[in-house]
Amino acid sequence: MKIACSMIALNEEQYIGNAIESIAEYTDVLTLVDGGSTDKTVDLARGICKKSGIEFILKTKFWNNDFACSRNESLSLVPSDVDWWFRIDADETFGTKIANSINNVLLNIKPEIRAVSIKQVNLVDVDQKTKTLFYSAGRGGWETHPRFFRNLRLPDMSSAWRWTGQVHEYCQLLTKPGLVYPENVASLNVSSIHWGWLSQERRSEREDLYEQIPGSHIAKGSLTKRSHTVKTLWKGLL
Repeated sequence: MKIACSMIALNEEQYIGNAIESIAEYTDVLTLVDGGSTDKTVDLARGICKKSGIEFILKTKFWNNDFACSRNESLSLVPSDVDWWFRIDADETFGTKIANSINNVLLNIKPEIRAVSIKQVNLVDVDQKTKTLFYSAGRGGWETHPRFFRNLRLPDMSSAWRWTGQVHEYCQLLTKPGLVYPENVASLNVSSIHWGWLSQERRSEREDLYEQIPGSHIAKGSLTKRSHTVKTLWKGLL
């Protein structure tokens, strides 16, 4: 079985190394659309892929405040001989529980299953003395949209999947009637770990970014002043 990761990034040198290393065990191809990074994002991604034996496919497409546009570019780079592809953001990691599950699950999943959903844990605080990580108990959990997708193809061999939405984007299937949300979605009880909200500076940057995108529903203070009920992160997720 051949698995590809579809990723977009812009100035993510702080996070992208950990993201790629966390998926290296079962990822054969990484397609990265870079939004014009001015830091070491691309060099780090290329180096880790080379070290891990992952085929690295890069395209530069300058960021234009459209997440779906960038994700569709990355998706278009996924080779046709891949069996499944998945999305991970540059400031996330997939834990060992996913690594231990995903190959067996995807190999044995029913052929009518088109996509697989997982959970997400949003880290929101850390005890600097003990280095204990805490996550938001009131947000996260089962994600609204799938993460893993069967690599379905149209007659011209292009991907049958399309990302939709300038922000809060989601993936749909292109059929003769048009774009439809996939049926036959399975659930895998594993979690991705989102590290980006640990940094208040990053939250502020994201607020500024989302404020520029119509329909984001993110205003000043939406991320930087968000309150959370926290719980201790179970180390088995990492």
